[in-house]
Amino acid sequence: MKKLTRRSVLAGLASTPLLSGGVISATKGFTRPSSIGTRWLYVYIHGAFVLDIQAIGVRLLFPRVYLQGTTTIAHEYHAGYLPNGEGILVDDGTPLSLVGFKGSSTIPALDPTSFPYFKRLKLNFAPLYFSVTMPLPDAIVPLRLIPKDPSCGSFFGAAELQKLEWLPLLVMLQYEIQPGEKPALMDGSWSDNGGNPLILHFRGEPGASNTQQDTSLSAIGSILGTSIQLSDGYYEAVACAKNDEEQDLLELRHLATMPCTPVPADCSKGTMKGRRFILAGHPANCVGIGNCPTCT
Repeated sequence: MKKLTRRSVLAGLASTPLLSGGVISATKGFTRPSSIGTRWLYVYIHGAFVLDIQAIGVRLLFPRVYLQGTTTIAHEYHAGYLPNGEGILVDDGTPLSLVGFKGSSTIPALDPTSFPYFKRLKLNFAPLYFSVTMPLPDAIVPLRLIPKDPSCGSFFGAAELQKLEWLPLLVMLQYEIQPGEKPALMDGSWSDNGGNPLILHFRGEPGASNTQQDTSLSAIGSILGTSIQLSDGYYEAVACAKNDEEQDLLELRHLATMPCTPVPADCSKGTMKGRRFILAGHPANCVGIGNCPTCT
């Protein structure tokens, strides 16, 4: 199977943002054309990750996640968009950059009731599996939302996350692409095919060998430099499809009536076949946490 590795990436450009204190835009100096005929790019982020929102771009950080009590990597990491939706396997340590368009000139509005994020944390990159640098999106859209349940209490104990009323199991970055702009991953594994919308996935989810709880939350906390603890009642919760048609959609907006109870076998993102997909749908393995150093 084809893999994305350090060797396949122009590491000099792609890794610089990760090693420096901020994001260096690979499209700096790009002039946005003033013309009609815009398109959309939807970047879907699955699994356990940190979204570092800087003033001129974002860094998507996937931590190394291990099976509990082992040094075995529990997650599989993919980038791109293939017919099966998984994308190409990404190798440990691979830095990627999404380039070819300007993106937004300002940080999009962040809703603390539906997107968990901290402000001004100093990040630790030692636990990192792979990273992606991207322009600022026009919008950050939380999807597959788990509602807060009074019987379960808050999702997290952290003071900065107490406003959270909905926990997303999937996050989409939405970009408006102008005429003349051609988005691409710098290594060439994914590029603009002329479609509208353009679709790109990044995944860090439980792999085929993962049949038990993993260390997603502690791995995210290691990058953020703070403890991330999900309240016990939400570990087994998932966003449920309303019907067969909804089950095939990426954005599952209809929810389980009791999110803090164990998930029924047929409640899923997709068909929920096997323990792996159940694990991939749990908040404990699908937590994406933001960090916004310039947010007030």
